[in-house]
Amino acid sequence: LGRSIARCWVAERDEKIVGYALAWIVVDRAELMSIAVDPEARGAGIGRALLEHVLARCAEAGARELVLEVRASNGPAIALYEAAGLAQTARRARYYRDGEDALVHARALTRRST
Repeated sequence: LGRSIARCWVAERDEKIVGYALAWIVVDRAELMSIAVDPEARGAGIGRALLEHVLARCAEAGARELVLEVRASNGPAIALYEAAGLAQTARRARYYRDGEDALVHARALTRRST
């Protein structure tokens, strides 16, 4: 978090953090490092709102693309990413320590005109 490339956002409900997203922006490429929602707060659109916020803020910061890795078995996350326009671009075999594959997803970003 202390790196100049790091960006972090939190979602709050009733003064309690219920989700967060962490991205790195390097030149014109953003990488979503982590996004999570408290299990008790899931299903309320918090993950979708966080992801949309990340996409918009990264574009505003000059990123032209957002990429991420996700466990191949994480169906809910994959559905979230694909609903937001991220498409699978690669598969990384045995990427995680337990041997599970990672799916790489990406989406082009464009700045909104004011």
